Amino acid sequence: MSSSGDEYLRLIHSPRVSPQTREVLLTRLAVVDPDYAPKALASDELDTLRHVLARVIPQLPGEGEVEINLAAALDQQLSDAKGDGWRYASLPSDLEAYRAGLLLLDEFAFAQSKVAFTMLAPEEQESLLQGITSGELQSGRLDLKRWFEDLRASATQIYIAHPQTLARMGYSGIADDPDGFVQIGIGEREDWEPEAR
Repeated sequence: MSSSGDEYLRLIHSPRVSPQTREVLLTRLAVVDPDYAPKALASDELDTLRHVLARVIPQLPGEGEVEINLAAALDQQLSDAKGDGWRYASLPSDLEAYRAGLLLLDEFAFAQSKVAFTMLAPEEQESLLQGITSGELQSGRLDLKRWFEDLRASATQIYIAHPQTLARMGYSGIADDPDGFVQIGIGEREDWEPEAR
């Protein structure tokens, strides 16, 4: 994390953050290893997911930051079976849906360009994903439109809830100690609150 990220880490480790919240935030921060070995998906599926997520949430890490490993976080979530607790009735279990959806992306890529999804140029990947979003690309094996919608929602939740993103926003709501906030007027800030970058 950057210097403002260091400030945010100090907040996370401060008494202003409860031990339960601190543990959750530090766990989220830990899943950044670029050499992460998948626990739920196969290696090639995780690679495809990385390419999909690069199109869904293009990251531009600031100075001193690393790219948030959204694919690893999603794989970890699938492995722990700790998603958001619901799914569309038209979809199978989360892990089954991810495997099927990623396989279908490769099949569409092969049909279109004779290469795997990961080998397509970024604009070709974009076009294929737009075809799923619009409903132009469909499969009788999986409700692709709903699956991709669910994938985007999960990836967005993981990205927004990551401490690096929270630090960028200057979000101080993690400070959940019983003393709470004193400065609550419009435009008022506590001395310890991080600044948005």
